[in-house]
Amino acid sequence: MRSTIQSIAPDRQNGDIKVYSLTGNPAITPAESEMLIYFAMSVFWRAGVHTWRYEGRRIGIDLGPYLEPIRLYLTGEAAFPPRVILVIRISSLVKLAEFMNAPEGRNENGFHFHSFTIPGLTFLLFVGGWLNEQWFELATAPTPAHYVSISPNADITALMNMAAVRKKSA
Repeated sequence: MRSTIQSIAPDRQNGDIKVYSLTGNPAITPAESEMLIYFAMSVFWRAGVHTWRYEGRRIGIDLGPYLEPIRLYLTGEAAFPPRVILVIRISSLVKLAEFMNAPEGRNENGFHFHSFTIPGLTFLLFVGGWLNEQWFELATAPTPAHYVSISPNADITALMNMAAVRKKSA
């Protein structure tokens, strides 16, 4: 996916962050970008309805009042939920792209932030009333352009955070 995205010029660039439109790439069909969004939202929803235990850690997230609107979106009964932003980041780290982490969440200044990583992709979900309106402009969903980003600095920060969590749990 990284090479497909990078086969065209980014729509926007700010420092090391490059932003690409999935719908603007002729190699990616609208159905493929919708499937990627659906996959991410379904993982977040599953993490919201069930809690797992793994190596002494609780795996699950609290989606609060956004759980039902996400379910309705997934079942095709409603549009993408309001006050919800999905951001998909593609890893810039070709050799270190195999890292994974289970869904986790936290509160941030009036909104909730949830994330999970699979090899090569990080999914970020922001929900709440205090979301920055500018974030909607560069989101994967609900933005019709279905933007994704690549950011080497964000990848380094994520690796450092994962290492700190592993060290803490060891």
